[in-house]
Amino acid sequence: MSENEKKIVLDKKTLFKSWFIGINFFNNAHSYQRMFGCGFTASMLPVLSELYDQEEMAEAMKFYSDKYYITEPSTGMVINAILTKMEESKANGAEIEREDMEAVKSGLMGALAGFGDTIFTSTLRPVGMAIFTPMALAGNVLGPLGFWLTGAACRWVNGAFWYTRGLKLGTSALDAMMEGGNTLLRKGMDGMAILSMFVMGAMSAKYVTPKFALTFTAGETTASLQTFLDGALPGILPLAMVFVSYYLMDKKKVGATRIIMGLLVICILGALAGLF
Repeated sequence: MSENEKKIVLDKKTLFKSWFIGINFFNNAHSYQRMFGCGFTASMLPVLSELYDQEEMAEAMKFYSDKYYITEPSTGMVINAILTKMEESKANGAEIEREDMEAVKSGLMGALAGFGDTIFTSTLRPVGMAIFTPMALAGNVLGPLGFWLTGAACRWVNGAFWYTRGLKLGTSALDAMMEGGNTLLRKGMDGMAILSMFVMGAMSAKYVTPKFALTFTAGETTASLQTFLDGALPGILPLAMVFVSYYLMDKKKVGATRIIMGLLVICILGALAGLF
């Protein structure tokens, strides 16, 4: 770029469009071959359309849509921001190859997936379920509505934070994220993981409630197996169901749908046989 040429600066409206598409529709269009590659490409369209002509834009779209990509969407918005700044620099004449952008994207998506999933999937979502499930079970419409709105608000706020930080810091965003070293990031993730285990344990004890229906009669005294278990090992059946499900998913790699269907069949047959 010559000194007389005006430097291209992306419009705030364009940046907002890119963020809005990414935060809301990032994982709505995916395939097993590319996962969220199409969603990432869609989020970059407003940026590419402002920076390049149709031929260059088509080339960039083909490059992005052909790449595999998966991460936690809201935290992963920092990747969108970093690549947006790289595209802006490239359009202004910087010697940046798209292979360099792909290396940045691939290098960040794994770490951000672990960080984002620890916070949202493993912590905030169970906490939200613990808060709003009783309302939903009581027939209050604020139960499902509150869960959805709270989740959406957390996603938007987190996505906006990482996107704006990425735009401000550009390619130095990773260094800022890791400030204090990987140890600090790991401690935060471990803390979130511990909190999520507490929440999941409390929810399992409260909402997983199978009971034995078997009774025993000795003379004029009738006792149930469930009463005996509640006195000796309270909550043992729900706990056993949780541990068996975890074992099947973690060790045997059995899908959640198959486990749910299996438990459903066992419960139906057990109820018909008088066991539950």
